[in-house]
Amino acid sequence: MKHTDLVGISDGERDRILLAAHKEVFEYLQLHKEGKVEWKHFDAIQTYLMEATGYTKKEVTCPNKEVIVSFVEGMFMLDELVGKGKNELEAVCNACSNFVNDPYKYNSFSIKYVTQLKKEFPDLFK
Repeated sequence: MKHTDLVGISDGERDRILLAAHKEVFEYLQLHKEGKVEWKHFDAIQTYLMEATGYTKKEVTCPNKEVIVSFVEGMFMLDELVGKGKNELEAVCNACSNFVNDPYKYNSFSIKYVTQLKKEFPDLFK
């Protein structure tokens, strides 16, 4: 799904699609916290993160044995979303964590979905 696909559909349908994308980010973040996230989840995690945030491009750099992923460009040009880790999967999960902890920094529409989902996933914020 691209955010341009959401143009012209009903508010209810748009909310359903965006809430589902945000919920997937939370579910994968929960798996990561439990140590259950695997490489087979990688493509799905970054796809849902990009769908939830509206970013359209990912850049990867590897300075000093650390992997840094940066989500840039997109429909809502606020701050770049960055994650760091020892590998790309861990860095993408870190970016998910950064997003759910401060969604308004990255886009203004996510706050309502994140606020709702924080009630469903309280263990992520302990």
